[in-house]
Amino acid sequence: GIPQEYPFETSFMVQQPNITVSADAMNVFYIGVPNPVSISVPGVPTENIRPSISAGGSLSHQGGNRYIVSVAPGTTGNLTITANALVDGATRNMGSVSFRVRTVPDPVAYIAGRREGRITRDELAIARAIIPRLQGFDFDMNFEIASFTMVTTIGGDFRTFQATGNTFTTEIMQVINAAVTGQRFTFENIVTRPGPDGRVRTLAPIVFTIR
Repeated sequence: GIPQEYPFETSFMVQQPNITVSADAMNVFYIGVPNPVSISVPGVPTENIRPSISAGGSLSHQGGNRYIVSVAPGTTGNLTITANALVDGATRNMGSVSFRVRTVPDPVAYIAGRREGRITRDELAIARAIIPRLQGFDFDMNFEIASFTMVTTIGGDFRTFQATGNTFTTEIMQVINAAVTGQRFTFENIVTRPGPDGRVRTLAPIVFTIR
């Protein structure tokens, strides 16, 4: 027979490159904190993915599709993770994802688990230290107190006592043990040691009245 030609049309869709980056803790990267992320590209084996990060950040491979993002002090704005992948023998750009850069929030100082109000002399003496705590923060990390000042009134005179570290000095303990009902104690100038981002924080004061 005679070959016949039949005109026809067809169409196909090429899927756009698609990188998936999920921050394991939240949608921001914090300075000075190991930020865990998972990086993947649908349909591409993990070993064929080559991620990179913009200036100010670094990526450390933890195995599989898991990485740790570290952010250099002083970095502001956003960091962008870009992934290239080996597909059919060629390197292709699979897209980018941006994350906001934030500093670790200031901790809150506590004594005996409290920040203000009425307290007994014994409760204050037993506590004998200022404890900084991060509130509403997903990462497990600690701050240390470098110094603080205690202010109170003794015999009608304002007295100020300095301390290094977070614990009450012997002199402060003597004043607390001799405290009377209604005496006011203010712990102020509470300064931390440099945090994970290299910043020193001055925390809000703690104010108690002896009951």
